[in-house]
Amino acid sequence: MKKTRSYRLNPALSYTNGNKMKKKSQLQIMQSTMILLLVFVLFAIGLIFFFSYQSSKMKEKEAEYADLEMIKKSQTLNFFPELQCSFDNIVDPDCFDMEKIESFIGYDEDYYYRRLLGNVKIVILKFDMENNAWFTGPDDLHPGIDWDGEKGFPIYNNEKEDGKYTKMKSVNLPISLYEPKTDRYYFGMIKYQVFR
Repeated sequence: MKKTRSYRLNPALSYTNGNKMKKKSQLQIMQSTMILLLVFVLFAIGLIFFFSYQSSKMKEKEAEYADLEMIKKSQTLNFFPELQCSFDNIVDPDCFDMEKIESFIGYDEDYYYRRLLGNVKIVILKFDMENNAWFTGPDDLHPGIDWDGEKGFPIYNNEKEDGKYTKMKSVNLPISLYEPKTDRYYFGMIKYQVFR
C-alpha cells in the first residue's frame, strides 16, 4: 500500500503570521527605498556644491588669463620698433619717439596691428612740468597731435565694431616721451584699455 502524503499547513505559517511577514517585507523594502533616495539626494547635493566650486574656480582662472592677456598686449607695444626710441641701433626701453608716434597714427585699420593687439585702445598722455599738469591743446611741433589733458591722445583705437563689450580692463604705465626736434624728454603715461 502506498503511503499518501498529506499536505497540511504548517501551524507557524497561518494566515495571521503570513500577513505579518508581508508587512515586515514591505517595511524593509520601504526602508531600502528611503535609504537609496537619501543617498541619491546627498549625492546630488554634493554634485551641486562641486560644480559651483568648479564654476567659481573657472571664473577666477578666466580673470587671471584676461589679466595676463592685458599685460602681454601692453608689453607688446613696448617692443614695437615703430614707436621705440633708438640711438645708433640701441633701443631705449619704455621710451617712445614722438615723431614715430605721429607717423603711427591711423594704423588701427591695419590687419597686422588688429591681429597683434586685438580689441584695445591705446592712449598717450604727456606731462607738462612747467604747468604741473597734463598737456592740453595742439602740439606745436606735431600738428597731427592734439592733447586732451587727462584723456590724452589716442594713438590706436580698435574697439569692438558694434561698440558693445562685456568687460573692459585698463592699465596705466609710466613712459618716457622723446622729442627729437628739441632733444628733450617728457614724462608720459600710456593707457591700455582692453575690451572683451
